[in-house]
Amino acid sequence: MSLSKTVIPTGVAHASSGITIDGNFDDWKSQPFQKWTTDKFTYHDFGFTTDDKNVYVYVSMAPGNPGNYKVMQPSGYQITINNRTCDLTLHVNDKLWSLKSGEGGRFSADVWDRTQNHDTRLENAGYLLREKEADGRGNDVMEVAIPIGTFGNDINQSSTFTLKNPNCP
Repeated sequence: MSLSKTVIPTGVAHASSGITIDGNFDDWKSQPFQKWTTDKFTYHDFGFTTDDKNVYVYVSMAPGNPGNYKVMQPSGYQITINNRTCDLTLHVNDKLWSLKSGEGGRFSADVWDRTQNHDTRLENAGYLLREKEADGRGNDVMEVAIPIGTFGNDINQSSTFTLKNPNCP
């Protein structure tokens, strides 16, 4: 099943986002979030924000949902901004199965621009953290910065952002 939710950023799109890719997700608390689901049981949080250099993406797999799938899905993210679609792949496979609750680390990513048939490699562009939760399991949370030019230069306050991932449980 394909996941889709549209977020229209509030305020000026090129204002300072205040996001630092460091695994401390407190800077996302003032950003707009959406919940999306593939079924009536598993809810994921996601958010987009921009500044004059980057589009920032945040995904939390299943915050506060005991028993749900909480491991980060590393591929299949389809980000569309103003009708331009790019595929995002997170290079986190070396971390996914070895992280314990409370551990994290930086990762690289690739962004494939479907329109231009062009891949952009982003070294150390993101951070993955397996948060500690009350149920004893970890919930994977990630943030990644993607250069704004990857999506064209026409991003503004009325831009439409869409995230899909048919691989997410």
